Amino acid sequence: MSSWKLLNSLIVFWNAVENPVFLRTTRYPPVWYDVYARLVNASGFMLVAGGLSCYLITLAAFYLNSLLVLLIPLMLLWTLLIGVTVAPVVVGERERRTWETLLTTPLSIESILLGRASGALWWLRDVIRIMMGLLVLSAVAIGLVGLILTPAGSGADPHALPSSVLCAATLIVPLAAAALFVIDRAQYFVLTVVAALAASTTTTTNRAALSAASTAAFATWLVDAGIAAMALVLLPGNAITRTSGDTLALATLGPFVGFMAELSLGKLALFAAMTLLIREILVRILWRWTLHRARAV
Repeated sequence: MSSWKLLNSLIVFWNAVENPVFLRTTRYPPVWYDVYARLVNASGFMLVAGGLSCYLITLAAFYLNSLLVLLIPLMLLWTLLIGVTVAPVVVGERERRTWETLLTTPLSIESILLGRASGALWWLRDVIRIMMGLLVLSAVAIGLVGLILTPAGSGADPHALPSSVLCAATLIVPLAAAALFVIDRAQYFVLTVVAALAASTTTTTNRAALSAASTAAFATWLVDAGIAAMALVLLPGNAITRTSGDTLALATLGPFVGFMAELSLGKLALFAAMTLLIREILVRILWRWTLHRARAV
């Protein structure tokens, strides 16, 4: 299954209501829900912890001279929530001795897995809305930055271009940069979910599934940024001195932002296409592995 179909099945909840497994899963809160309820009731502790966190994050932002530091705690929390939320999708049913019963229903194994995963992610619907809002705001900013960087990165003289070409570039470049950034982050989200699912299905207990899924989610984050950084450093003829700001951009905004800031237009298109293709292959491989492990009773 492609990453686009998986994304549509995982977060478009109004389509998932036709799946009885989805409706069944939404009745059971995830493992982090009790902790969340206790923290909401402990208003004094949350006020102190929130104030201290804001103070430390602000100090880090000034020290590293980058506002992207503010996104690091959000990314950490988001990655952890994905891992612990989807971890019990298969193992939880197996521990309750109900997975075999689900497999005997007329639903396909794929429909069962999608219903369980989307039902689990339904509890993150408010967080998903917040992340989508931040994604749109970031896409607008990156689109405008792309308008500034693209002429310089292409190596072309903007004064030698016809006015019609410049007008078309003014309209197309920001929209293309913003669209590619959204596609990049959406595909990365699907890869994180599928990696967490694949890791959790190899375990036999809920506790092991939580550890495996969380580790896989964080590994996906680190590998996604690390491979992009390595590609930029090792690229022939690209003498790049990596700074803390560059590292934070790769860790929070993804590889596309690093490619856009460092590469020419042709190399940017090539590296962006290769990144999307490699992720798509990984999503399909991990999804097939997840289906294979889920069939094993």
